[in-house]
Amino acid sequence: MPDTLLHSYYSGPFLLAWDFEPYILFMLIFAAGLYGLALRRIGLSGVRSVPRSYPIAFYGGLIAFAAALAGPFHTYNENSFALHMGQHVVMMLIAAPLLVLGRPVQVALWAISPERSGAVLGPFLRRGWIRGLLTVVTNPIVVLVLLNVNLVAWHHPDFYVAALESTLVHEIEHILFMSTALLFWWIIIDPVPRHHKVRADVAILMLFISGSVGDLVALYLIFVPDVIYPFYLASDTLWGMSELADQRAGGVIMLVVGTAVYFGATFALIAKNFGNTESIHNPAGELQQASDTV
Repeated sequence: MPDTLLHSYYSGPFLLAWDFEPYILFMLIFAAGLYGLALRRIGLSGVRSVPRSYPIAFYGGLIAFAAALAGPFHTYNENSFALHMGQHVVMMLIAAPLLVLGRPVQVALWAISPERSGAVLGPFLRRGWIRGLLTVVTNPIVVLVLLNVNLVAWHHPDFYVAALESTLVHEIEHILFMSTALLFWWIIIDPVPRHHKVRADVAILMLFISGSVGDLVALYLIFVPDVIYPFYLASDTLWGMSELADQRAGGVIMLVVGTAVYFGATFALIAKNFGNTESIHNPAGELQQASDTV
């Protein structure tokens, strides 16, 4: 373990433990401003109105993203496994789906004329290799493998500790967590082009599989008898918790939030598609058919 932690020590009130890296702050301001500009252009055009839920979800996602990368979760993630787990949970299960629910691509396309959007996207999407790449990366099997293998791999002690000891590795970890989560929620909720959206029954199966993988990792963290991340044995824990109790708390956070989000999304899909016999049938067969295209 290095002699110094990646973050400077903070001794103030817990909820005020915020530390914005310049590139994180720029990214958040840029995304919020660009989305707001698109909303203004749509409003001035008078052609259509954006559902209020879109900006609420998008800006809520940005707030969650900021809390994960600049708030107490980030400041104390080298002192508490539970808070580090909370950081990952907020990124993947709260910020990512909220950002997708904000439909930023759709809002951006609505903000410009159809002629301009076609001129920009047409040549791009007509390239064969781009269409092929989109087909591969939006395949349900590929998405499931990317999301869940990435999740399990980064919780292996070697990779997990490497991320804590190296700023570069830690940032790579966060990029992979966020990108795979965005891809997962994007094909379930509302992708552009829309034909990459998976059917409701396939989405429900994907939610079940991903939720089960996360729950298995969480249960292992809760019931393993020893501390599996030695990094925390050499750091000061928060609130007087033992390292083992802190590890188990992290597992509980992953289990509770993951189960709630995946179950909630599954319930929403079932409610939305209830009674549609064409949408709910043989999801395992659909996944097999999708895998044949890769």
